[in-house]
Amino acid sequence: MFFPIICALLIAGKRTVAVAVTATDGIDLTTVPLCCSSADWKLARITSDLQESAKYVCVPQLFIANSTQLPSGQKEEILIFENSSPVYGLGIRHGEDHVTNSSTPECSSPVFNKFARNRNVEIAADACVMAVRDELVTVSCPREDQQWRTISFAQKCCPHNFIYDAGQRKCVQSPDPVNFQLYQPFFKTAVVFNDNTIDCPRDKVLVEYKLTQFKFSLSNGRIYLRALNKIFESSQYCVEAIENAPYVIDQEFLVRTCDDIASTCHRMPCIRRCCNDGEMFTKGNATSYCKRDESDTTFHSFESLDISGNFTKPPVFGVLRSLDCRKYRLDPEAYADEAHTISERDGSLLVASTKKHYTNNQYCVEKIRNATWADQKLYTFLCFDSKVVGNDRIRFRLYTIGLLISCGFYAATLVVYLSIARLRNLPGKILICLVSSLFTAYLGIALGQLMPTPNDTVCFASGFFIYFCLMAAFSWMNVTCFDIWQTFGSAKKKHNFKSNQNKRFLLYSLYGWGLPTVITVVTVTLTKTEVLSENFRPNFGHGRCWFTYDSAGSANLLFFSGPVGILFLINLILFILTLRYCNRVKREIFRMQSSNVEKPIMRRRFFVDKARFAMNTKLFVVMGITWFLELLSILFYDHKKIFFWAISDSFNVLLGVSVFFIFVFKKRVWHSVLERIGLRTADSVRNGPTGTMSTYTHNNISMNRLNAIDGNASLLSPNAARRVPTM
Repeated sequence: MFFPIICALLIAGKRTVAVAVTATDGIDLTTVPLCCSSADWKLARITSDLQESAKYVCVPQLFIANSTQLPSGQKEEILIFENSSPVYGLGIRHGEDHVTNSSTPECSSPVFNKFARNRNVEIAADACVMAVRDELVTVSCPREDQQWRTISFAQKCCPHNFIYDAGQRKCVQSPDPVNFQLYQPFFKTAVVFNDNTIDCPRDKVLVEYKLTQFKFSLSNGRIYLRALNKIFESSQYCVEAIENAPYVIDQEFLVRTCDDIASTCHRMPCIRRCCNDGEMFTKGNATSYCKRDESDTTFHSFESLDISGNFTKPPVFGVLRSLDCRKYRLDPEAYADEAHTISERDGSLLVASTKKHYTNNQYCVEKIRNATWADQKLYTFLCFDSKVVGNDRIRFRLYTIGLLISCGFYAATLVVYLSIARLRNLPGKILICLVSSLFTAYLGIALGQLMPTPNDTVCFASGFFIYFCLMAAFSWMNVTCFDIWQTFGSAKKKHNFKSNQNKRFLLYSLYGWGLPTVITVVTVTLTKTEVLSENFRPNFGHGRCWFTYDSAGSANLLFFSGPVGILFLINLILFILTLRYCNRVKREIFRMQSSNVEKPIMRRRFFVDKARFAMNTKLFVVMGITWFLELLSILFYDHKKIFFWAISDSFNVLLGVSVFFIFVFKKRVWHSVLERIGLRTADSVRNGPTGTMSTYTHNNISMNRLNAIDGNASLLSPNAARRVPTM
């Protein structure tokens, strides 16, 4: 199948060469033919055993092969330049043979040459041209009376088949072929345009000019700006004709140059972008980093830059690249004291509230990629003071150490309550579930601080695992408050529900683990769908593993602090009801006559339950403070208030220590621990009940007697107490 195609190409090539040879004197030296007119055809070199020199032809891209065997037994080697492609520009014409898409000259010894694409080159008059990687290649026939033509090069800002649209102020794809005739005033020869958006090095400044054809010239691959009396090499500039510009008499061109920082920023304002050209900030787990925006293949003009700060763009200004420092974002839309102005005189930044100036080496502006879309606005980032950065590093290290210390105290609490049987009653089991949730959550947060991951899947899973554990901890805190109310503060209770501890723990477990499961599933579902807007979705896994505190913390309020606040409101109601009933019971017990045989028993039980109520109240207060500080950090978020964050972090990391001292560091529990390890006899421990052991015993006379009284009747009066039968 390949043999007829090769033969047809060779015949067509000979016919084309015959015309070229006889018409040498009439060649148009201002135009150059393409070797292969179509981008789907590749330049190939054919060598055979019977010919000393190679032949150059064009072959379809689908016929990519190394060799073929002809019927006569003659072997031909075919080398296809897979990276070959047509060049584009002024005076570059397509071949007239539409069958073979080829204009390669045919002769006994064709000449194949390569040239760099940065300076003018001389090529044979009958040569065709192609691009192979970054080089220009020509195929020609040697002649004694060889004529030569010149090919120039220019650097084009927009990619091939793109033009600069004045209305959109950026490169857009053109439905029609690019009009290279707009560049005709600059050249007298054929011109090849290279795609070159130019990426200035860090020691240069990028400047954009809007000029007419009389203010610059293009020659020998370079550009000359008359106003500056300066020449820029091919790697230091690009030019683009501005199309669709209204009310313009003279054709305008967009010219970008890489210039020296000192001289340029002395005569014009210079601002700084945080990332390199074509990059933007992407949020990571540990920090934000610059990442290339693959969706944006073209540059936007300086006119289109939308900067969050107050910056009146002058006609010409420079843009510096990259800034290495720890920085934070100024958000004047959310915080009025962060309003700032960028000077149109020297590019410095002024923060209005502090009247402090910052040079372009202390701030930068950049776009932000938020999840799957890119915000085209340029936000302002300010470098932290070096002292603040040092304090931040110390604070984060201490925070991680504090989390691990809290995990140690959580683990110690779990070991005590799991190893001592008398502590594994119903309130003990509830405490074990609560502490285990806090332990896994704190351990996950600490590991996330120590080993931040760039993997979005791992970040998504770990973020929601910690979210589930924290929601479970607050759910079990809700169970704790309900249980103490059910035991101590409820005026009317069902005896069966109270006495069957296994049934109660089963129902508590369904609530304590079921509620966070439901909330987590709903949150994950809403994160993966587009039911809610971007600002209200947690978006774990998109470069972050937890809620952010900017943008008013909408997602945090909706999915974390809000539900936790509802649980704490319920806990507060139960706490008030329990406290109210506790005071009523206390008054009635002390009003009982001393001769009443139940008074000592009821009084002892009352103080045991009161002690448990006091412990749970302490836990409620400590966890309530951490939630309240979390809420304040969302509503009054300010990354510069280091003192506030120090207080908030301290309460968080000390929660494990508080739990240990509330529930373990008690005399009765400590005696049980000593008994467990053999340092104290069992009889000495049994002389006094433990704080949680006697709360749910069947002979809890005080609670049973009080619950038998109708809610409308008076509580225990001396006469009523005598009428209540003993158990």
